[in-house]
Amino acid sequence: MAAAYSVRPKPDARVSAPLAWDEVASCDPRDFTLATMPARFAAVGDRHAGIDDRPGSLEALLELSARQEKDGLGDAPWPPHYRKQAGEPARVAPSRAAGATGRPGRAKSRGAPAARPNASEAKPRPARARRGQ
Repeated sequence: MAAAYSVRPKPDARVSAPLAWDEVASCDPRDFTLATMPARFAAVGDRHAGIDDRPGSLEALLELSARQEKDGLGDAPWPPHYRKQAGEPARVAPSRAAGATGRPGRAKSRGAPAARPNASEAKPRPARARRGQ
């Protein structure tokens, strides 16, 4: 879950910092850390304070989601460590799917494996030098 002022799992303890629109173009996420946020909060105040003053509606987003699902688009693939969801497509690259033929217009062919010499025909390998010798 992400929320305003939540700490990110980064070595420098970055913080999810609410911004004013005029800050977006010039901000650097490395400037917002657990160490720097108290001074920023004191200087600019709580940029998140008025979030409930102008509630928005999710209706347009819900309608878009319903249209896309009806058109067969559904969700983006879930990360592999999540349980497979109902109606979710296969979590496999198309080239690795069962029956994949490789590039369009070409049959997948690996050819015969290269013949290996049997032990009596194999050439001896030179000995490798050990480190430190």
